[in-house]
Amino acid sequence: MRINEYPKELQKKLLIVELIDFYTDYEPVGGCLHIVLSDGNYDSVESCRSFAEEKNDVIALQLIDLMKGMAEEEVEQLVERYWEISEWEDKLLGNKNPLM
Repeated sequence: MRINEYPKELQKKLLIVELIDFYTDYEPVGGCLHIVLSDGNYDSVESCRSFAEEKNDVIALQLIDLMKGMAEEEVEQLVERYWEISEWEDKLLGNKNPLM
């Protein structure tokens, strides 16, 4: 199965998880998203926007846009239990993931 054949929601979550991983390599305490990524305030994604704009943090702004409208539980899953996304992917693909 090609990535464009994945359900859109799964594509989006995979992108967010990878982008968070990349971002925290450069911003270990979460940068402009520290109140979400480090402090666990999963309902505060949008409140990080003005700080990210002020700091010209393009990656944080992309993450904010991608997570816009997500429930607190979804954001928590992406930050704290990201492996569940991989498990969902495995179920979808029947453990035949060509990307692994």
